[in-house]
Amino acid sequence: GNLWIGYVLETLVCFNPDANTATSYLLPDGNNINVLNICYDYGDKMYIGTTYGLCVMDIVTRKPEMIYANRKETQPFKQLFISTVFKDDRDILWLAHKQGLWDKLINSITQDNHGNMWLATSNGLSILEVTPDTQEGVDFSFKNLSTRDGLPENHFNSHSACKLSSGDLLLGGTS
Repeated sequence: GNLWIGYVLETLVCFNPDANTATSYLLPDGNNINVLNICYDYGDKMYIGTTYGLCVMDIVTRKPEMIYANRKETQPFKQLFISTVFKDDRDILWLAHKQGLWDKLINSITQDNHGNMWLATSNGLSILEVTPDTQEGVDFSFKNLSTRDGLPENHFNSHSACKLSSGDLLLGGTS
């Protein structure tokens, strides 16, 4: 298989170890992609958080597309700096930018077995409870945790969250 590598302030590279080749990809306008985070949907799409918005790369056609708003284009992104991308098991794509919930930057996002989203920041954790509503949408409620609530520290590293097959969550701290 291929190895996709994203470089900050650079571009996206696909390395084929069998052929020992590397192919660079630019945005449709010719600019560097400026990769901040990559999320693969286990299909044919990669979602790439960039300094310019959300880049969706079709890994079959190798065509990048820039997204600046929701699917219906009724809600433009408040900021184009997309630091973290996560696709949950409901097929909801979560995007984090410079103005997070409890802190200015959401460093990592993961989902627990109950469908709750865990948002790790440099100022603690935010737990976003997501429940379906009657209109085929979702309702949200938040809970914030910090050292005051028993966490050993408040700062979490970027892109350092995952869920194990046991359902346990791993979040990377700085200590």
